[in-house]
Amino acid sequence: MPTLILKNNSKKNNQQGYIVLMALIIISAVALATVLLTINRGATISSSGQAAEQSAQARALANACAEYALQELKDDQNYPGNTTVPLEMGSCSLLPITQSGTTFTIQAQGIVSSMVRKVLVTAEIINQAGQVTVTLDSWQEVSDF
Repeated sequence: MPTLILKNNSKKNNQQGYIVLMALIIISAVALATVLLTINRGATISSSGQAAEQSAQARALANACAEYALQELKDDQNYPGNTTVPLEMGSCSLLPITQSGTTFTIQAQGIVSSMVRKVLVTAEIINQAGQVTVTLDSWQEVSDF
């Protein structure tokens, strides 16, 4: 009668189990890293989007302040500027307005949160018998005055 010999394969099965377990741990780690990078990228995009929005708002405030100064100068050529105008989304500031003959220089800055944008405007303002004419010479955004 033939003899049946059984081999103990438990050591081989244990090694295969460890290999499968390690593969699952590595796959899980890669998946977790991917999720975390995606979340981080989303937060970065959101933050840069907010910064861009604040920058655009600050530019709009600086432009609004410069327009305000032009209107004030049209009404009164002695308007000195040098004021801060608080607005809903931030504030805008006018530096003292300088004048050389009929040419006026306006320096305005808009501030939203930590974003600051600046515009420099030069205009010629002529008052002839109560008829005021405003002619823009330049309107530009600048990094500093």
